[in-house]
Amino acid sequence: GRGHACLAGASEPSPCPLGMFAPSTTLEECTECPLGTFGNTSQLSLCHACEFEIPGSTTIYLGRQSSEDCQCAVNDYLSRTDEGAVVGCIACLDGLHCPGGLGPPLQAAGFHAGKPLFLG
Repeated sequence: GRGHACLAGASEPSPCPLGMFAPSTTLEECTECPLGTFGNTSQLSLCHACEFEIPGSTTIYLGRQSSEDCQCAVNDYLSRTDEGAVVGCIACLDGLHCPGGLGPPLQAAGFHAGKPLFLG
């Protein structure tokens, strides 16, 4: 059935392991979850989309097994509300350096943030 592959010489279909899926019942092998998805359980017929975990996020490798592998791509940063709630991955703005991941944007070389709001 779905989520299983019929390996050559096997008498029964084998369940797809974590990070892999089989969308049809006729596949001879399981396929790695594509970029932007993950497979956190075995026997999947479809991998889970990172978009539903963090809007705009992806994975940097195929076959990821956890939602914790979802992150912002290079040139994006993780935006949060003032209360700290995740908004999603947002395109990097001028003057910022965004290496990807789940961190805030960094100041790009040659740019400054302007006059400090307070002196400490």
